[in-house]
Amino acid sequence: MANKDTVLIIPDVQIPFEHPDTIPFLKAVEKLVKPTRILQIGDLVDSHAISDYETDPDGMSPGDEFEEARKHLKKFYKAFPKVDVIVGNHDLRIYRLAFKAGIPRNCVRTLDDIFEFPKGWKLHDEIIIDDVVYEHGHNLGNGAGNNAFKKAVDANMTHTVYGHFHAAAGIRWFANKKHLCFAMNVGCLMDTKSYAAAYGKKFPTKPILCCGVVQEGIPIIIPMVLNSKGRWIGKIL
Repeated sequence: MANKDTVLIIPDVQIPFEHPDTIPFLKAVEKLVKPTRILQIGDLVDSHAISDYETDPDGMSPGDEFEEARKHLKKFYKAFPKVDVIVGNHDLRIYRLAFKAGIPRNCVRTLDDIFEFPKGWKLHDEIIIDDVVYEHGHNLGNGAGNNAFKKAVDANMTHTVYGHFHAAAGIRWFANKKHLCFAMNVGCLMDTKSYAAAYGKKFPTKPILCCGVVQEGIPIIIPMVLNSKGRWIGKIL
């Protein structure tokens, strides 16, 4: 395929519970790969306080969490003026809650309005760039984990990049007699020490902090390497 774009993929950041070094890390990757497009793969925000699952009673209220998310997002807007954003399942939590309460959709503000997206930030359910499908991945099935790689390619019948499964970052190639396709999971950049990530303490596999790049049709995973204190070491390996 003829590829024109170098795409930097920002993974699930779960704002305001993103890793504290997320922006410096992503800016370093941006400087290294010089992307022509930047895409956020979904779960831009966490919405922990309105989750269907157990929430931390000592955590922020929904109003406080959303206000904190707005503050954090302003830093992302300044760092990355133009971003395509895929809608993730955490981003949809407010709409599921409204639906359960019987509130019509036209009475609920849109995500870009709630979080005051700048002009250069655009929402998508999914997007195709140079024959690569970019989607969040929550439609690949709960608990799919490592099995999602093949499911992604089978569902789209082409190259696919997704997030959602924080502990399954990586790249797999699939081929038949006619086609060669990759599936790439770009992990996450969530602060695993935050109370919003406490559910993961019981799981044997842990989140992989990284981001992704598709450069001239080749998928690349770039890990955020941490020091003993859980902070980014400050360089790309």
